[in-house]
Amino acid sequence: MNSEMNLRCTVFEYQCQHCGKRFKAPVYTGSGYGQFLMRNYVSGHHVWLDVFSDDVINEMDQLISAHPAVSSLGENAQSDIFQKIVGYLYDPDSEGNYYGIGIDPQCPFCNAHQAKSFREVFPNEYMELSVVRITARQWKQMSQDEKIEKINQLIQGIIM
Repeated sequence: MNSEMNLRCTVFEYQCQHCGKRFKAPVYTGSGYGQFLMRNYVSGHHVWLDVFSDDVINEMDQLISAHPAVSSLGENAQSDIFQKIVGYLYDPDSEGNYYGIGIDPQCPFCNAHQAKSFREVFPNEYMELSVVRITARQWKQMSQDEKIEKINQLIQGIIM
């Protein structure tokens, strides 16, 4: 299930917010809805999340949506919160670092993860990126109460 797969990614040019230098990085612009190229917050490595074939995403979504601080929000706000915290519900890398949706790539010059700007490279450039599917072994071992508590801590960290 966790075998490598190759994704055809579009190359974008980024300008680093921290040092101002420009660099190129892959962006998955494929079939769209429900498929995410997640980046690691520290290393910049990538994993793949396909919500249509993932066996825990619906449970995660239901628990996040049912949270008292989230349930009264509109669909877009709920989606934003979901995307901000879902990476912390999946397994981290071997060094304990998590992956996220919409994380800017790591600047190869200063290692910052904040882009001042980005744009698609023209003429178009593409690259093959080898990725594995993100795993949820820790999530599957948690009790329902532990899952709710973890989500509560994450939501409080971004809302409160």
